[in-house]
Amino acid sequence: VISQTDLGQRTIDFTSIENKELGFYVQEELNYQDRLFLTGAVRADDNSAFGSNFSAQYYPKVSASWVVSDESFWNISAINSLRLRGSWGKSGRQPSTFAAQTIYDTFVGPNGNGLVPTTAGNPDVGPEVSAELEVGADLALFNDRLSAEFSYYNTTTSDLLVNQSLAPSSGLTGTRQTNLGEMKNHGWEASLDARLFSSQNVSVDLTLAGDHTINEITSLG
Repeated sequence: VISQTDLGQRTIDFTSIENKELGFYVQEELNYQDRLFLTGAVRADDNSAFGSNFSAQYYPKVSASWVVSDESFWNISAINSLRLRGSWGKSGRQPSTFAAQTIYDTFVGPNGNGLVPTTAGNPDVGPEVSAELEVGADLALFNDRLSAEFSYYNTTTSDLLVNQSLAPSSGLTGTRQTNLGEMKNHGWEASLDARLFSSQNVSVDLTLAGDHTINEITSLG
């Protein structure tokens, strides 16, 4: 960006941002007679935004589902499909690109140019991590003319990324990104789909959906 004032002075600004990430992901899926499914996985991430005192972060997950209506003991003809499912896993959000680095800016003084810190880095900063448990069911009745889904979830987010104000005694002003606090949220989601009328050329469907979520900050660090 080049700007020119009325006095003919020119100011040139240059900004370069580089972010590097290294990770790997492993997943295994198991299937038993097309009615019992199990999936397990783990992901490892390392990022240049992490502080020098923080190592790589691991995110495991596991999920399972069971098609109960395909079992030999199932004898409810009106319900043509019933699937029970559950999962647990972790995910993360990385810090800002330069959260771990102290950023300096130039200034013009009476005896020449110099550097002054503008943003304080945090060598301990790491990702914000969420762990979620979800259970639910999928139901279909009357040859799929009526179907429903229901899910309940419970999530805990720890090491929240917060812009923490610095004490004047630190010698720096402003804020720095820090892992502080914990937040929990839980709730449910549900939907109901109905095929009210169907012919060769026309069909009429009705869909109802609802959800409810409760968020609570359980720790301020």
